[in-house]
Amino acid sequence: WSLSGVEGSNNRTIYCNDTSDNLNSTLVVFTIDTTFPLIEITLPANNTNTTDTVLNVNYTRSDTNLDSCWFSNDSLSANTTLASCTNITTITWVEGQHNVTVWVNDSANNVNRSDVRFTIDTSPPFFVDIDNQTLVNNTALSYDINATDDLTEVDCFTVNDSNFAITCGGLLTNATIFPVDIVYINITVNDSLNNVNSSIMFVNFTAVIDSTPPYFTDIANQTINNVTALLYDINATDETGLSGFVIDDTTNFTINFASGLLENNTQLVINNYRINVTINDTSDNKNSTIMSVNVTGFTTPDIIAPYFIDIENQTINNVTSLYYNINATDESLFDCFTVNDTDFIINCTGYLENNTQLAVQLYTINITINDSTNNLNSSLMWVNVTGFTTPDIIDPEITITNPVNNSNQSTTSFTLNYTFVEINPGFCWYSNNSGTANSSTVSMGTNFSLSGVEGINNRTVYCNDTANNINSSLPVYFTIDTTPPDINITYPTNNTNTTDTGLNVNYTRSDSGIDSCWFSNDSFVSNTTLSSCTNITTVTWVEGQHNVSVWINDSANNVNRSDVRFTIDTEPPFFTDIDNQTLVNNTGLSYDINATDDLTEVDCFTVNDSNFAITCDGLLTNDTIFSVDIYYINITVNDSLNNLNSSIMFVNFTAVADTTFPEITITSPVNNSNQSTNTFDLNYTYIEANPDSCWY
Repeated sequence: WSLSGVEGSNNRTIYCNDTSDNLNSTLVVFTIDTTFPLIEITLPANNTNTTDTVLNVNYTRSDTNLDSCWFSNDSLSANTTLASCTNITTITWVEGQHNVTVWVNDSANNVNRSDVRFTIDTSPPFFVDIDNQTLVNNTALSYDINATDDLTEVDCFTVNDSNFAITCGGLLTNATIFPVDIVYINITVNDSLNNVNSSIMFVNFTAVIDSTPPYFTDIANQTINNVTALLYDINATDETGLSGFVIDDTTNFTINFASGLLENNTQLVINNYRINVTINDTSDNKNSTIMSVNVTGFTTPDIIAPYFIDIENQTINNVTSLYYNINATDESLFDCFTVNDTDFIINCTGYLENNTQLAVQLYTINITINDSTNNLNSSLMWVNVTGFTTPDIIDPEITITNPVNNSNQSTTSFTLNYTFVEINPGFCWYSNNSGTANSSTVSMGTNFSLSGVEGINNRTVYCNDTANNINSSLPVYFTIDTTPPDINITYPTNNTNTTDTGLNVNYTRSDSGIDSCWFSNDSFVSNTTLSSCTNITTVTWVEGQHNVSVWINDSANNVNRSDVRFTIDTEPPFFTDIDNQTLVNNTGLSYDINATDDLTEVDCFTVNDSNFAITCDGLLTNDTIFSVDIYYINITVNDSLNNLNSSIMFVNFTAVADTTFPEITITSPVNNSNQSTNTFDLNYTYIEANPDSCWY
């Protein structure tokens, strides 16, 4: 039937009888709701402009059967759910205009909306017309400055100098008479949201009309070779104000407009280039001159540095002068020596002396030599100034701090760190595993970056002081282990299905230095320690699939893991389609029973009465002709793990008229449902072997 209802609660009852006048009925109750929920955006006001990129959008909504809320932004092509119909408070809005729609519906799916438009503007306005101005100092300034804003409106201009005035429209005027000068002012513009931008300009007040061109103060012809870049600074000046430099040959050269730095912008060939350089001042008076750049062929320069042939550390006492001759040479022409410490002097022949009374200390000085083409070389030497005191006979004290003795590590590279106690530090070195080979020396206190070998290693550090007292540290022994331990889950096999909720997980592991074991289950967010690396035997597994990882590490913290997946299924399958059957006693039964299982597979069906047969797929048939009677049978189904479920049904073999009432089910509208229209279809289904008529 196609019917209509009224706003609010409605009900309908359907009655049916069969040809034997067996009468039955069914009732459905439902609500008709055609009223839209109310919704209104209260903040921000429509067409708001703001700098707040995290602006909240607040709204009110009401309905007796409120269901859900959501919103869309700009394109309306994507919706965002608003949990519990809360305000929009977590959005960071991008720069620009936004069109936001908030939607609400009720349980009858009546939908309403509210819209708002607002603009996010955090960018300042920008100048489109602002230039420096030049005028005679007794002339009034009237200059229109322009700016614009991409999103909102330009509000006003201000100027930082009270001798000037500027209108909000950008008209700049001078409020006083100026002497001859260049006055720099800062023009500021803001938009309606007070986003601010500034620009510096100058007003050049001149006494007379400037008709004098600028002039060059430094310009000369240049000569370079064909593999050298041209870098030449041209200078010029003007009585009022120099504006900039330009050249006529922009194919091969470029010049910095403001500074006059001339460079080549291509690889120059051997040639004599002539360039016209032009300068202009702020009154656009111009001057030009021709210069040449003569590019010659490249000749190999002397790039080999001089070298020392005799330089050694020196030791003197604090009452003795230093007299030491250093020798050096060069492949072409040696030039001179210099020293970096003013406590010493050296002449160009290499004669080194102290320039002051030296204190008792170790002086480290840098001797530099150069040749006639200024190629440099340097060497450090020290001058150890001692006093007339008892000679140093105390050995240095050395302690290795890393690696720690008897430690383990998982990398072959390490830093050999040590500390020392010594007032006259000299040099240190170390011995390797064999103890027969030594490293190069380093200044005392410099650590060593080393590498070791797999297995047991040892290192000993030796140091001497400036009096050549030698001592060594205690040796440290440490083990390098880069091999992760072996681990393998042996039980259960991967992808096992089982009903055993106390299933043990067994594994094997091996390593020469096992430290600890642990396991994680499913989520991998929490670990469980396995004391003494025992098997997993105390867990009661919940129903479902499990992903178990067992981890192991050794004393060098090398980590390995083994994984297994298994399913615990103790729940039987369940019937999805099993109903009592009625048929005439001389008719063959053929009825399909269905079942399913959440975790594993349905295996087979059985029936407890030998007068019936059922296939593993659930097809129930009768093997004999039955007399008129009702036969109760037990249908059993099992899954692949033999979890069982049973259900009793009957088969009614009849020989006389039908006395069974029709079964009627209203399918639309759904009982206790809500709908938003007062017209609807009243739909139903029935089970009846001998149907007659229905009404409501």
